[in-house]
Amino acid sequence: MIDPVSAFQQTGTEYVVELVAQVEQDASYAGQYVTIVVVTLIVIVLLLSALWLGWRNRKLRQKHVEVPASIPEGLLDQEPLVLDEGMYVATVQGRDWLDRIAVHQLGIRTDAQMEVHSQGVAILRNGASNLFVRADQITDVRLESGINGKFVEKEGLIVFSWMLGHQEVSTGFRTKTAAGKRPLYTALSGLIPEAGPATQHAATAKPNTTPTDDSGRE
Repeated sequence: MIDPVSAFQQTGTEYVVELVAQVEQDASYAGQYVTIVVVTLIVIVLLLSALWLGWRNRKLRQKHVEVPASIPEGLLDQEPLVLDEGMYVATVQGRDWLDRIAVHQLGIRTDAQMEVHSQGVAILRNGASNLFVRADQITDVRLESGINGKFVEKEGLIVFSWMLGHQEVSTGFRTKTAAGKRPLYTALSGLIPEAGPATQHAATAKPNTTPTDDSGRE
């Protein structure tokens, strides 16, 4: 005859053994998850550190870049030739679309409003310093598909080149709507001496890379 007490003791022992094994297995899984999380965090920290160091070194290399002019007093009280809202994309050195200028907050992408006046163009930026370019500083205006990591449909960006001190730079602006692009482009082109609407410039001075993204506006 089976002893009930012995059977209960044996069953209880097996249960305890199984429970301990389950706990050990769960602890092993938990340890693996913790390891994965820690490694992921370390990788993220290293990537952010590398980005920060790269940005800092870029700013150190660009100490020679002059500070842009401030918006003239009273200019914003005047009626602009044309204005529109959109995105300030970046300012790059020369016409190298990948060589973004980091100093003077020129490399910060922000929502902005562009106003074209007879004296020049003012870009009013959210969360960054405003930018003013005198009419006599502007050397070229064209429509491009991308500049410094911002690639859109063909001729989706207004890019104008201008002289910052003795150095030519180029600034990209993305209008919020497609309808706002042409009036700004025409007004900017009209600021260039001896140039009317500069449609001929759109076919010249192509960027280093011209990938397109037809997925729509960001």
